Amino acid sequence: MQKIILTVFLLGLVSCSGLKKAALGPAGSLIYDASNDLLHEDDWQFFEESLISNIKLIETLLSQDPNNEELKVTLIKALSAKAFAIDETYYLEHKLKDTENSIHKKRAKIAYTKALKYSASLFKSRGLSESLLTDYVAKPDELKNVISENFDDDSELDIEFVFFTGQSLASIVNLSRENFKVVAYLPVAKALFDWACEKRPNINGGACDIFSASYMAARPRMLGGNPEKGREMFEKAISERSDNYLVREAMVENYQILVADDVGYRRIKNDFGDLKQKLKDSKVWTGEKLRAPEKNSLNVFNMIALKRMEIIEANEDDIF
Repeated sequence: MQKIILTVFLLGLVSCSGLKKAALGPAGSLIYDASNDLLHEDDWQFFEESLISNIKLIETLLSQDPNNEELKVTLIKALSAKAFAIDETYYLEHKLKDTENSIHKKRAKIAYTKALKYSASLFKSRGLSESLLTDYVAKPDELKNVISENFDDDSELDIEFVFFTGQSLASIVNLSRENFKVVAYLPVAKALFDWACEKRPNINGGACDIFSASYMAARPRMLGGNPEKGREMFEKAISERSDNYLVREAMVENYQILVADDVGYRRIKNDFGDLKQKLKDSKVWTGEKLRAPEKNSLNVFNMIALKRMEIIEANEDDIF
């Protein structure tokens, strides 16, 4: 962080655009490499406030070097994270209560739209059509071939770009079910997910498993969905990723609520007892022996899961 602050300070002293871009090259790489550090955060307020302020900082830096792909991908990741982790979490209560015109739903859609616009910009900088996703809306299988030809499956940057573009697209589709023009993009989102998840199955703490299970559980049978198969996929993912509680919460939200599985919900609800106490104990010192902070890349996923489960628990009598 000190290096980032120093870089920003130096940029303020430089007036020549060429020198700015020369300085932003390594800064973009540094910021991209450090972007996953936020996964270690376990304090909701700090996470929310820092993520939003970081987005504005990255947008400002990108305005000085519009073709910087590392800044662009970092921004796509950050916008997708803001929409999913913050806006959709707050929207969950409105969704459960069938609240119309939810401001949180609107904010999530705005953030996902911004992410997709930056994705279009990156497609264009790679010599592809900026409307690539639209061009292949009727032929998503061919899109995977185009992605393979133009993106490096050994590049973390390229894989994360495709993954978070897919996540942004799939999420805005999920929030726009009344708009059939948007819903038509779901196979495109799946093609992007499939490509990225084939290259890095463990990307983003198990998000590939969550997407695949949710895709199977929540879709109607006439569209290829299968709730029971989705349940099996969730249970397998929970077994393999027992430390990531977001998988459990996703099963509640995308399967158990839909099929009114009260028994399964109660079982998962009990699993969150230890996590709640653990996160609480880790944040406030109570006089025990002091230790250096331990970094856990699952912290933010577990924090989101706990926040959402608290919302579900508060409304469980009306749900089940």
